[in-house]
Amino acid sequence: MKLLWMPQARADLTAIYEYIAEGSAQNAERVIERVSTSIFTDTGD
Repeated sequence: MKLLWMPQARADLTAIYEYIAEGSAQNAERVIERVSTSIFTDTGD
């Protein structure tokens, strides 16, 4: 499966990261990791 990131989706994810990183860069990394994992994990649905 090929995932195509739309420009707005990339911008949104960057904005989310930057907002969370203002308080904690470590938490921002965790959120991005969880988003990536949930996108690329086959749940069998």
